[in-house]
Amino acid sequence: MAARDQERAALRKDSMERYDPYYAQDTDGVHFAVDVDGRLVQAYISRPVLAQTCGVDEPGLPCVAAYQTHRDAIDEAVRRRVRTRGPETVLVLAEELGIRDAAPSSVARLLQKPVAR
Repeated sequence: MAARDQERAALRKDSMERYDPYYAQDTDGVHFAVDVDGRLVQAYISRPVLAQTCGVDEPGLPCVAAYQTHRDAIDEAVRRRVRTRGPETVLVLAEELGIRDAAPSSVARLLQKPVAR
């Protein structure tokens, strides 16, 4: 029985296709897939969340690079969410990430500047 379960797991793994992360202009964020306990889950992280947590506030390849730099933490946030709430598509929230090692985004810098009167 255990050998049969291992075969099924191997077939399921082989049939899953984890695609490369990509930036989508229409959703202004990075789409990616995460293997969660043998199940491929689609996920998304928006540019504003990347700006807030990683300091990257530019569309396109910089967003993908930020995701790849922090992939382990972001993917782990997806795994935690799926394990507690189920395998639906995950929209990663800033509070789910412990990433705070980048310079503040341009939006955060603007908010920190005193207003001239």
